[in-house]
Amino acid sequence: MAAAVCSKWIRRQRSAEQCDENRAAALPRPRSGRRLQRCVVLATIARKCSRRLKSPMAVNKGLHTIRSPSRENAMRNTLFVPVFATLSLILTANLASAEQFGTADEARAMLDRAIAALKSDETTALRAFSDANNKQFHDRDLYVSCFNASDGKFTAFPSPGMIGIDVRTFKLGDDPIGQRAFDAIQGRPEGAMATMDYNFPKSGKPALKQSLETRVGNQGCGVAYYK
Repeated sequence: MAAAVCSKWIRRQRSAEQCDENRAAALPRPRSGRRLQRCVVLATIARKCSRRLKSPMAVNKGLHTIRSPSRENAMRNTLFVPVFATLSLILTANLASAEQFGTADEARAMLDRAIAALKSDETTALRAFSDANNKQFHDRDLYVSCFNASDGKFTAFPSPGMIGIDVRTFKLGDDPIGQRAFDAIQGRPEGAMATMDYNFPKSGKPALKQSLETRVGNQGCGVAYYK
């Protein structure tokens, strides 16, 4: 009798212990400190990735197309093509929208105004010649350009980038137009008029242009027009 009671009590104890073990297994096990830290890091990364996916602009926000100054200058230089004339010494055709061109008389009148301006105040005159907004020395395809009669360097031109460049270095195909412009005033008396003809397209077709040149002090200046 006593043995049966003891056996029954032992079974109950074992059953209670098994129940406690099952409950313990059902509870979440505590994670070690290192494992817990790793989970926190991964959760943080997951949240950041989720935000980026929801907002594509956040990914692209820092992306910008940056051009270095040299590349910008290169792009501008590709769009700006200096076409050389002489003693107007460059053949840039700044034409009116109606494609009107200056005449020989208008070119001579402009050169006469330039001569008078140089004699009055050379520094102010050269500045005015380089100012494309000055209508006295810029009219349709007519404009004044000047170079130093000693070293050939431009002292006035509608495009500021030309100042200081040696006119003698310019050519139109096989025509050394810059050297011819420089030679045209060498040894001539001051105020004497020289002319120089050269070929340059007009409205996309071959045409003849003439440059009227003269020397005032140490300045060789001229205006070119289509004949």
